[in-house]
Amino acid sequence: MKIIEIIGFLFAVLGIYFSAKRKLIYWPLSIISSSAYMLFFYEINLYADTLLQIFFILSSIYGWYNWHKSLVENSDVLIINSLNKKQLVLTIGVILLSGVTIGIIFKNYSNADYAYYDSILFSASVISTILSAKAYIENWYFWIVINSAYILLYISKQAHLTAILYLILIGLAILGLRDWKKNLNV
Repeated sequence: MKIIEIIGFLFAVLGIYFSAKRKLIYWPLSIISSSAYMLFFYEINLYADTLLQIFFILSSIYGWYNWHKSLVENSDVLIINSLNKKQLVLTIGVILLSGVTIGIIFKNYSNADYAYYDSILFSASVISTILSAKAYIENWYFWIVINSAYILLYISKQAHLTAILYLILIGLAILGLRDWKKNLNV
């Protein structure tokens, strides 16, 4: 277990807790966690996860701005949205197509481990982060599935603390979903 993994773990747990509670502090905590995990995943040859952390850092800046704007404009109430069925099907299609495409690249041009599996999870995580930044409730459903799949990947890579983190993240995603359901389209 490396110190950088521990730092990523601690800030991720704190961040997701505050995300579930719709608190703006989530975004800077996410930036710290993602920075630590970016270094950790690079060290263990999970390059799609490394790129994902860069995306998380950039999207955290956007999410921070978007949530702040929503909270200011709506008197400290974050407006929760929902995808319609067509948007949901399109979202899943984009995840699969982009994940397989990225997997092909990593499989053929790098020494990445679990290229396809990791790349599909990468794509799903990117989409789910965008849904979170735009306050779509479906982000929580996606995170429950994604985090479950990541647990298997991290166990296979001997990243046990990170696997535990993702188990905790599933619980926090369930809490976030419950909280956001109460505030859907407030």
